[in-house]
Amino acid sequence: MAVKNFLSRNLMAIMTVVLVLSQGLLFSFVYMSKQAQAYTTEVEQTAFEKGQKFTIANIPQQKKQMVKSKLFSLAHKNNLAILRISSLSNDRGIQVSIYGEIQRNADNFDYEFFGEKIFNTGELQKLLESKNGDATLGLDQGSVNMLNDLSHFKYGGKVVINKLATVLEDDEKVEGRYIVLGLKNDKKKNIFFDELAKETGIDKKILSGWKEEYTTNWGNEVAFPALVAIFEILLLILVSLLTIKELNKMGNLLLQGWSRKDFALKIYSPVLTAGFISIFLFVGYGIIFTEGSFISPMFFSTMLFVGLLNFILVCVIVLIASAFVFTISPINAIRNRISKKGIMIAMSVLFLLGNAGLVGAGVVIDGPMKEVSKNEKIRKAWEDVRDIHILSDTEQGGDELSLQGNSNKLDEDMYKWYKSIAGKDGVYIVSSEIYDNKTLRKNRQSGEVKYVPNNPYCEFVLSPNYLKDTGNNIDPSLVKKANEGTRVYLVSSSINKQDRELIKKIIREENVDKENPKKIEFVEYTFEKKLFTWNADADYESYTDKAVVLLSTPNNMIFMEKGSLFASGLKNSYLKFTKEAKQKYINDSNLKKYELLDNKLTFKSVSEHVDGVQKKLSETIQLFTFGIILLMVSILIFLAIIISLYKVTFEEEIIIKRFMGYNRARIYSPIVILCILVLVLDFVASQVIRCRISSLMVLIMGILEIILFYIAIEKGAYKRIVSFLKS
Repeated sequence: MAVKNFLSRNLMAIMTVVLVLSQGLLFSFVYMSKQAQAYTTEVEQTAFEKGQKFTIANIPQQKKQMVKSKLFSLAHKNNLAILRISSLSNDRGIQVSIYGEIQRNADNFDYEFFGEKIFNTGELQKLLESKNGDATLGLDQGSVNMLNDLSHFKYGGKVVINKLATVLEDDEKVEGRYIVLGLKNDKKKNIFFDELAKETGIDKKILSGWKEEYTTNWGNEVAFPALVAIFEILLLILVSLLTIKELNKMGNLLLQGWSRKDFALKIYSPVLTAGFISIFLFVGYGIIFTEGSFISPMFFSTMLFVGLLNFILVCVIVLIASAFVFTISPINAIRNRISKKGIMIAMSVLFLLGNAGLVGAGVVIDGPMKEVSKNEKIRKAWEDVRDIHILSDTEQGGDELSLQGNSNKLDEDMYKWYKSIAGKDGVYIVSSEIYDNKTLRKNRQSGEVKYVPNNPYCEFVLSPNYLKDTGNNIDPSLVKKANEGTRVYLVSSSINKQDRELIKKIIREENVDKENPKKIEFVEYTFEKKLFTWNADADYESYTDKAVVLLSTPNNMIFMEKGSLFASGLKNSYLKFTKEAKQKYINDSNLKKYELLDNKLTFKSVSEHVDGVQKKLSETIQLFTFGIILLMVSILIFLAIIISLYKVTFEEEIIIKRFMGYNRARIYSPIVILCILVLVLDFVASQVIRCRISSLMVLIMGILEIILFYIAIEKGAYKRIVSFLKS
C-alpha cells in the first residue's frame, strides 16, 4: 500500500509549520533562561570585582546583635557601602540588601546587561531614604513596596534590592555573604577585617573567604534543552515524512524533466518560510520573556542573531530530510520503496524515550511544584482578606518632631482619629505575632526571656468587631469590660494548661503602661473559627486556634499600641479597613479634622501587598505547564505516527481481521502491548522514585493515549474497507 494513505499532505504540512514556530519559541525560551542566569551572575560578579567579599557564619546567638551594630558602625565610620547577597526563593534570582554611603561609592554601582544600566545611585539613595522599611527596587512580595522596577526576566533572573537594616532585624539573617565597597587600599581592608574579626570571633582568613550559596539545578539545566532536542527530532521526522509523502509525485516529475533542487524547494518552502519568519519573531519572544524591561540596540541585535541560528538549525534539518529527494531513484520513488517498518521501529524507540522523559520531567518539576503548592496555599489563605486595606505609606508633613521622637503629637492625632471611628463597620485593629518553634528555641537559648512556653502559639491584638465578622462571637460582658479599659485576653483552651500559665506570666510582665496601668483579665476561650495569622510565609499555618487574643479598644490601649497605629506594611500595620470603610472614613475632611491631611495616609489593599507572590505563582505554573504540554504533545505525535504507519503497513491484514470479528485491541495488539508496557514501566518508575507529579502525568498520558488510539483507528476505517473491496 502506498505511504500516501497514512496522513494527509496538508495536515502534515500544517503540523510541520506549527512545529517550526513552536520550536523557535522553545529555542528562544531556553536561550532566555541561560541569559537570566547570566544576568544574576553578572550582578554578583560586578559586585565582586568592585568590592571585597566576605562571609559571616557560625556566630553565637548572643553576639549577632553586636556583629550587626559593628557592621553598621564601620560603614558610617569609613564611608563604606555594604551589600548582602542572598538567593530569592526557588533560585529565581538574587536579593541584594544595601546599607551605608551610596553617593561616596557611586563608581561601584555601575551595573549593565544587554547594554542597559540595571539601576543608578539615585534609585539606591531613594531606597535608603524611604520611610518604608520594606521598600524595594524590583518586585518582591508586593508591588506596593516597590519604588521602581528593575530589568528582569519573566521566568527567573530577577534582581531585588532592599534595605540591609530591615533584613538584619531578624538576627538569624546576620549570617550570610557580604560585599563591602569603598575599601580603597590594603591598609583600610586590613583595619576593616581586623575590627570585624575581633567583634565576630571569626578568624580573619575565614572571614574574608566566600561561602558559595548557590547550587546548579541540573534538572532545569537539562530538562528544557532536552525538550528542544526532542522537538528537533520530531521536526526531522515530520519533514522526512512530508518528503516520503511526496516521493511518488517526485518520481513522476523527475521523469518529466524536473530537477531535484526545484522539487525540494517546492515541498520545503513552507518550512523554510516559517523558519525565516521566526527570525523576527525572536525579538517579540525576547520582549515577552523580559516583559519589555530590556529595550536596547544590543538586545534587539542579539535576539535577531539567535533567531538566525534557529533558522540555520531548521535549514540543517531540511537538508538532512532532503536526502530522500537527492538519493532515491525515480522508479523507487514512484513505487514508494521506503521501509515503513523501519520508520515505525524508529518511532517506537522515540515513543519510549519520550515517555521516559515524561517521568524525568516529573522529577525535575517536583521541587518547583512544591513551591507552587506553597504559593497556592498563600494565595488561598489571603484570598478572603485580599480586599482589606492596610496602611502602606505616610509622609512627614508638619510632624517632623514626632518622627524624630521629640513629640508624641502624631501618635495622639492618629489615636483620636481612630477613636472616632473605632467599632464602626469595617474598621478593625488587627495585629499578630507568631511564636513558632524556632522563635521559642531562640528565646530559650538566649536566656533573655524569663518565661518560654513549650509549644508554638500566636498572639493577636484584635478589635471585637473583627472577631465577630470572622465568625467568633464574644460575650458582650467581655466587650464591655474592654471598652471600660480592662485588657481582656482570650486564651485558647487548645493551648495546654502549663503553656497557658507561662503565657499569662509573659503578658503580665510585658506591654504594660506603667504611667497608666491597666487591669488585666484572662478568659479561657474556645474559638468557633480558626483565626487567620496574617502571615505571608507558607512554612507557617495560615490559620490557628492556638491563639491568645487581646480584645483591643481605644480605652484599653497602652502607649505602645497607640504608637503602632502609625505602623505601615503587611507585617506591621495595626489599622485595617474594608473597601467600603476606607471610602467612608479615609477622606480629606475627616483627616483634616484630626490634623492628618498633610501626612497623606496611603491605604492599599492586601492584594497589592502580596501580588508579587501571586505573580511568582503564575509564572511558575506557566513555565512548567508549557514544558509538560510540549512533551505530551510530542509523545502523542509519535504515537499517532506509529498507529498511522501500522495501518498502512498491515492494511490488508487489519481489514481481513475486522471482517472476521477480531476486536480492535487484538488487531492492534503490538501497539496496545507497547503502550501498556511503557505506561506500566513509567508508573513503576514514578512509584520507585516516589514522585507524585510523575505518577499523575503518567496517568493523564495514559488517558490521552487511549483517546488518541480510539480516534486514530476509527478515523477513515469505513472508507479504507470500501476502497480495499473495490480494489
